[in-house]
Amino acid sequence: MIALTLGAAWSVARLRDRPAPSAPAVDTSLTALDLPSLNQRAIALVESHRFVESLPYFRREFELLEQPVWGLHHDFGTVLNNGAFQTRRLRGLTVPATRGTIERVALVREALAENDRAARLAESPPDRARVGERRAHVLWLWGFRWDGVKAYRTALDALPGSRAVAGRLELRIAQMRDPVHVTVEDEVP
Repeated sequence: MIALTLGAAWSVARLRDRPAPSAPAVDTSLTALDLPSLNQRAIALVESHRFVESLPYFRREFELLEQPVWGLHHDFGTVLNNGAFQTRRLRGLTVPATRGTIERVALVREALAENDRAARLAESPPDRARVGERRAHVLWLWGFRWDGVKAYRTALDALPGSRAVAGRLELRIAQMRDPVHVTVEDEVP
């Protein structure tokens, strides 16, 4: 009992003697970069599959843009979704780069919101089809099969002559009919 009391008193004294936590450091490297430099850094991180690390650079780009650009919203949505699947090595194990499921779900929600922004901004049929197909892909990956098929149909409506979008739609429908025998290897390039 005495040892327990002494241990508790020692712990309280140790916590009391600690200096107060300092404010989190502001990343001045981001604020010092101009738009082209931010974009180059974001792209370099994405190309090295460090999606989560690239997110602050993309966010800073949006702060500096004078007007919205559909392609940047589309790309950022793609990177957000990829970040939800990113892994890292920790003590010899491969683990998600994110801290948990809630963070991964937040990333995909933000990815879909960016996709919505891109869809509102895209003007040409090929651009609208590209955005629609990305949405379909994200929904499909996350297990929303029917929503994914609907999004593929929307993408095909935007660009009816696209054999690639039509082929992916056919593949997804075939995968829903026969998920065991129709695999990703059957995907249209």
